[in-house]
Amino acid sequence: MKKGLIILAAIALSMQFQSCGTLSSTTYIDADKSFVLGEGKHGRYTAKVKNAGNTEIEVIEVNKAGMATSFGVLQQGDKQQYPVAKNKTIQFKNKGKDTGIIKIRAKGDTKLSMGYQVNEKK
Repeated sequence: MKKGLIILAAIALSMQFQSCGTLSSTTYIDADKSFVLGEGKHGRYTAKVKNAGNTEIEVIEVNKAGMATSFGVLQQGDKQQYPVAKNKTIQFKNKGKDTGIIKIRAKGDTKLSMGYQVNEKK
């Protein structure tokens, strides 16, 4: 019985470590595109982001209902930390005409989908 409890505790602990990790990335974003992190199917995480390029990058959070909230614009060299709630999507929108570069370090639930989308014209 005691051995079974130890095995269960070890399995639970390893599952916790698998879902709560760290993700580091240098990401290139073409002009008029956004890098999208998370597809609304994940736990909480914190993203530390640095604008390592020459273009402005707008950071936008999107909830399950599709409601977008801008967290502001990262200028060249700016660093910011963003707490991301469960099941939210974050978009890094390149607002310039050149390729944008961001460095991301996410900590927490890092089993996130990643992709690009074309920016909507307004």
